[in-house]
Amino acid sequence: MCCSGDKNLGPCLIEISKYVNKGLSEHLLHEETYQRLSESTFYNTLTQLGYLYDKFLNSCNGLISEAESEFLHVTRNEWKRVPQFYMTMKIHKNPYKTRPIVDSKLAMISGLSIWVDYHLQKLKWHLPSYISGSKDLLQKLQSLGPLPTGARLFITDAVAMYTNIDIPHCLEVMRLYFERHEDELPAGFQPGLILPAIDIIMNYNMFQFGDTYWKQLIGAAMGTNAAVILAELYFGYHERTVIIPKHGHNLHRAFRLIDDKFGIWLGTTAEYAAFNADMDKCGLLRWDATELSNTVNMLDLTITIGSDNILWFKTYQKEMNLYLYLPAHSAHPPGALRGLIFGRLRTFMEQNTRREDYVQIISEFYVHLLRRGYDSELLKSIFHEAATKFDCEDYGSFMRKPEIDFRKRLFMHVPFHPHDISRRQYRQAYEIVFNNDDAGVNFHRLLETEQVTIAYSRGPNIRDKATSSHLRLPKGEGVSTYIRDS
Repeated sequence: MCCSGDKNLGPCLIEISKYVNKGLSEHLLHEETYQRLSESTFYNTLTQLGYLYDKFLNSCNGLISEAESEFLHVTRNEWKRVPQFYMTMKIHKNPYKTRPIVDSKLAMISGLSIWVDYHLQKLKWHLPSYISGSKDLLQKLQSLGPLPTGARLFITDAVAMYTNIDIPHCLEVMRLYFERHEDELPAGFQPGLILPAIDIIMNYNMFQFGDTYWKQLIGAAMGTNAAVILAELYFGYHERTVIIPKHGHNLHRAFRLIDDKFGIWLGTTAEYAAFNADMDKCGLLRWDATELSNTVNMLDLTITIGSDNILWFKTYQKEMNLYLYLPAHSAHPPGALRGLIFGRLRTFMEQNTRREDYVQIISEFYVHLLRRGYDSELLKSIFHEAATKFDCEDYGSFMRKPEIDFRKRLFMHVPFHPHDISRRQYRQAYEIVFNNDDAGVNFHRLLETEQVTIAYSRGPNIRDKATSSHLRLPKGEGVSTYIRDS
C-alpha cells in the first residue's frame, strides 16, 4: 500500500501487514492510551455522545450568537462519517516509526471542535513564547541585538505530545487558566460553555481502523481542530506559572510552536538541567532537550551565534527531503510556478544571513525544478523577474500585500482544468450574464461588490487516489484478524 512520509518526505510503500501491525503494536494496543470497542459499543457510545451534544446545545440557548448556534446544530445533525485512524511514516528516524493521525472531517464532533478552536485561538497571543511559525520566529530573533556574553542555544521537543496530555489534568488546567487570566478573555468568551465542550471533545474521541473501533483515553483529541490550540494553552499555562517564574532570569528569549521549543540560555549547565526537570512537571508530558550549543536547527532554520554574539541564519532542509515540487506536466493554474518561485526565493532571501548561503540554496532550488521537468529558459526568466523585483528600491512596498475589502469582492470557485476557458473569459461571461443592466440583473449593485475573482481549486491528484485515511484490506482480511494472530 501507499502512504505518506512524515515531514513531507514523500510517498512511501509498505506491506499492508506491516502497516497494520505497526498501527497496533506502536499505538492502538497500548491499553493506557486506547480502548478497543466492539462495533455495537462504538455506536451506542456515539448515540450517548449525541445526547450529550444535544444537552450542550440546549445549554447554549441565548448565550451564543445565532450564527454560532446554527453552525453547531447543522454540523451536529449532518455528520457523515466515522473518524478514521491512519499513519504517516517517520522515515527520517532509524529505525523508522509511525505517526498516528485521525481524520475527523465531517464527524459528529467536528463542528464542536471547530467552535472551540475559534474561541481558544483568541487567547494564544497572550502566551509569552507563542510563535505562529518559522517566519514569526525569524522576525523575532532578527530584532535582537548582540546576545549577552556566554549565551547558548537549545531546542527541546515534547515526546508524543498529543497522546500524553492527561485529560482530567488538562481540564483542570484550562479551568485555572480561564480563572487566573480572566482579564485576557475577549468579549463574549464563555468559560462555562467552552469547558464542557472541551470535556466532550477529549472524552469522546472515537475512530475506526479497518474493521475495528477505538476510543482515545489519554491526550488531546487527535484529528480534531481544537487539539493544537489546546496543547498550546495547556503547556502555556505551565510556562507562565512554573517555567518563567523559576527560570525566566536565565531565558534571554524562548519561543515555542506547539511541541517544539527554542531558547537562548544564560545560566549554567546545572541550572539548565533544573530547567529541563521542571519542563517535565506538567502532567504526563516529557520533553527531549538538546545540549547547550552555539548552533541549533529549529523548524526550517539553522540558527547560529556568530563571533560578534549576533545571531545569523541559514535555511535548514532535511537530508531526506525529496523536493517534490509540482511537476511540469501537472494540471495546475499557469500562475502556480511563478508563485512558487517568487515565494521560495523571498523565503530564502529572508532566511539566509550570508549571501553565499542564499546563492547556494537558490541554485539547488533551480536544479530541483529542472528535475521536475521544467524548461530551463522558462525558469531563468522567472528567477530573473523575481530577482529584479527583490532588488528594486521599492522592495518593501512590492512585497506588502494590498489591503482588500473582501466584503466588496465576489469569489467564483471553479475547478481548474488546463483545457477550460480562461479567467478573463469567466469574468466576461459574468459581466454579460450577471452584471448587465439591460438584462435587468446587476449583481454588483445588488451585492454591493466591486470586483469578481476567479478562485481555482485543484482536481483530484495521484496522492488523493494513492493514499487514503480509510484502510483498504484484501477481501476476507480485517484488522481484527491481525489482533487475533498477535
